[in-house]
Amino acid sequence: MYSLYLITGQNGKIYVGQTKLNPPRKRWLWHIYASKQTARNYHFVNAIRRYGSKFFTFQVIGGVKTKEEANRAETLYILLFNSYKKEFGYNSTFGGEGVIHTEKTKQKLRNPSYRLDVTDDDIRKQYLECGNYLEVGRRLFLSYTAVRNRCIALNLKESPKEKLNKSGETRYNYISSVTPEQVYREYQKCKNISEVSRRVGLSWDAINQRYKKYLEMEST
Repeated sequence: MYSLYLITGQNGKIYVGQTKLNPPRKRWLWHIYASKQTARNYHFVNAIRRYGSKFFTFQVIGGVKTKEEANRAETLYILLFNSYKKEFGYNSTFGGEGVIHTEKTKQKLRNPSYRLDVTDDDIRKQYLECGNYLEVGRRLFLSYTAVRNRCIALNLKESPKEKLNKSGETRYNYISSVTPEQVYREYQKCKNISEVSRRVGLSWDAINQRYKKYLEMEST
């Protein structure tokens, strides 16, 4: 038996999780323990460390029989509550199996250009080489939106010709062609929303919408 649980902070932000522990509250005690370990450093644990355990309330919101059902239910709840967004919650992924990094992804994460501290000089250099926001994002592991905003601030604007990607498609046509199934497959490979955004050139909201749509199609 797997239990789905909700941990709510006094600031209204929530964390959705699953556990096989009985009683499920043992999982909450594990989160508290993790917050006291200096080696642990992820969004929810940092919040417990900052506010203290009494800031949060724990409740069980459902139960299922199999791990597959638990993964699916956890993902649906996270999407329902938008708890993967920092303004609404503390989940770092869409749930399911949690964060799984391939060796290739780990290498990218070790690359300083993957992080959000990419400098304006990095952006300018890559843009001057290719003149394409989408390509700059692929090279620096940033979303199209992040690259576009920073390029505009640097007065590096795409011309209609530059908006063509390598296959000759416009960015609009390229993004319109990204299907819910493609988003689902990419997320299952890396379990990382930022990485999916980099791979397909969509914002987190667009990924969320397509992921929800895929789950709806699968359930019908």
